[in-house]
Amino acid sequence: MLSKSPWAHKSGDATVLWLSAEPIQMALARQEQGSLSLPAAPRRMKAYVIRVVGIAPGFLPKDYQERREMLMRQAKLLVRGMPDIVPDEVKVTDEGLEFWFPPDRPITTATKQVDFSFRAGKQSVRARFLPPEMVFKGQPAL
Repeated sequence: MLSKSPWAHKSGDATVLWLSAEPIQMALARQEQGSLSLPAAPRRMKAYVIRVVGIAPGFLPKDYQERREMLMRQAKLLVRGMPDIVPDEVKVTDEGLEFWFPPDRPITTATKQVDFSFRAGKQSVRARFLPPEMVFKGQPAL
């Protein structure tokens, strides 16, 4: 689930996760607990959250504000027929880089594909998500 699924893709050394999706949150919770039992229901996120794992932080400026602005300029969601969606928040965590995209441009299972694009120094990270396949328990999981 966390390395190859409709919500997780490899891009070079990086793994790109659609973190706001319930199946990814559940898989991460199980991994943390070291258990295969079902964890409590995950929290609903009010954004499309993409986590990039496996990028060396050496390219990041030391200054928080400068780092945040640089990261926000370098990431986007691309949906055919829509303007690029840029993050309104970026978080650097122990688990990776998290890009929080506003949900004001709805992505649904009718959206054919969503491409995530991010440039980290000389490394380019890309992942293609197919919302029609991103269904969990009969509901869209984005």
